[in-house]
Amino acid sequence: ITGQVIDVGCGSGVLSLAAKLRGAEEVYGIDCDEEALCHAKENAKLNQLHCTFGKCLEKKFDHPLILMNMISSEQTCAWSALPPLQSYTLILSGIPIEEARPFAHYGTILEKREWKGWLGFKIQH
Repeated sequence: ITGQVIDVGCGSGVLSLAAKLRGAEEVYGIDCDEEALCHAKENAKLNQLHCTFGKCLEKKFDHPLILMNMISSEQTCAWSALPPLQSYTLILSGIPIEEARPFAHYGTILEKREWKGWLGFKIQH
């Protein structure tokens, strides 16, 4: 992973920290839950990794990799925390098959994966 990574709905920061360990230069985790953000910051500190965590982003991004692991019903609210983006790659996962719906509004679906009742997508915009 290179460049900027945004972990939407970061929770405890697991995906953020994994992205940093995989070589991302800048990692930003956002979540609406203050307690989750505290855990994410503590996990980054314990692992001696520099990631930025907060409730929203105010920075400009040039084609970031966006990670979003959450059920469909939570995605719209989480997506609204992002600044306007001209281009990005999105890894969307954590979607139960029964919640599958069209995801074309995010961009062009490059890849779709199914595993044990769950869906994941790689999307380019």
